[in-house]
Amino acid sequence: YQLWHAQDVRSYAIWSALSAVAMWLLIVASERRRRLDWALYVIAAVIALYSFFLEAFFIAAGGLFVLIRRPQARRGWLISAPVIGVLLIPWLAQAWALAHSGYKGTALHADIQGLWTQFLPALFSGEVNPALADVWSTLLLLLTISALWLVRRGRTSTLLFLVIYAGLPALLLTLVATRIAVFQPRYLIAATPPLLLLAAFGITSLHRALSYRAPIMAWGVNGLLALTFIVTPLIAYGQ
Repeated sequence: YQLWHAQDVRSYAIWSALSAVAMWLLIVASERRRRLDWALYVIAAVIALYSFFLEAFFIAAGGLFVLIRRPQARRGWLISAPVIGVLLIPWLAQAWALAHSGYKGTALHADIQGLWTQFLPALFSGEVNPALADVWSTLLLLLTISALWLVRRGRTSTLLFLVIYAGLPALLLTLVATRIAVFQPRYLIAATPPLLLLAAFGITSLHRALSYRAPIMAWGVNGLLALTFIVTPLIAYGQ
């Protein structure tokens, strides 16, 4: 999806990269708890927010995870959040002006089902195409299996992080889209990393589980998944 939007001279691809860097720096800061790390996170978060306003949803997601699972880092985040707010005063003024400008959006209004049937395949492969209409169910199954694998291995904190990372921005966007027409997959492009990480973990775990008993089958499953998630979108893109 990033490659798809990287062809446009717009902010989506740049924002998704900056957002991922900001989230990574937050995790580093919450683990090391050094002033330098928190400063780097604040800088990255502010730059990402100035790149695209919906980064606010991802800052909220990162903060929620820290408050829930990283109690030793709460003080650092609670100090960083007001600093980010001060640095965003010009951004907040623009947001206030936009909110009172009568802007109604240029996309669609909220559709919960669309999160599965449109957003999920789009974030993996690009804009929704009729050729990909049924891919979402396969993606959802893969993500569900990956989540169960994480729970089985006792990595519930990792799963919680990925769910909050992708889920909270999606929920907030849906709520906003009940008021204005902003329900569009590209507005959640920064949620692609947690989805890819979860899918990659599931594919890797499945390959390892199968390779012990049936290595040929393991590589065959990998090949089938590659055909599904790489070749099919390319065919759809060419059409």
